[in-house]
Amino acid sequence: METEKRIPELVIIPSQISDKNNFGINTNSNMISCYECNSSLCYIKINWGIVAEDYDYGILGNKDNRVYALREIGFSVYCAKCGEFNENYCKDFYPDDKIIMSDFDLDEIDEDERTEINLCLNQFNQKKDFTARYKSHIFIELKDKLMEYEKKHKTNGKI
Repeated sequence: METEKRIPELVIIPSQISDKNNFGINTNSNMISCYECNSSLCYIKINWGIVAEDYDYGILGNKDNRVYALREIGFSVYCAKCGEFNENYCKDFYPDDKIIMSDFDLDEIDEDERTEINLCLNQFNQKKDFTARYKSHIFIELKDKLMEYEKKHKTNGKI
């Protein structure tokens, strides 16, 4: 018989949290709580994505002022007690028209793939093409989406 491992809760109520500058969380109106179990304990999942950033200056070695980079594009909140996704609270840091690939495409990447994606993006910023060191569907999809974005959003030219 399988038993669930549980972490005993030591919960501090919001009125007990205070700062030496008289800042405190004394009401539940600014707290996030789960709709299923009403717990205020939560996990935050970082959402990764490939974004296009347009700069007013050029970077030595790059083709133009647009730079593609792997960034944290937002986060989602999950309940730590029951695991429910808090669908009314999700924060995005970039507008949708600047996101090339979102977390749905990059959800299960590890550190090696993340490093390889950064390497490929640096190559693309410099040559408008890249060659990955190993084959994976992520790199094929990344190249297709970068080329598609380049066709849709033309730059003003070289630096």
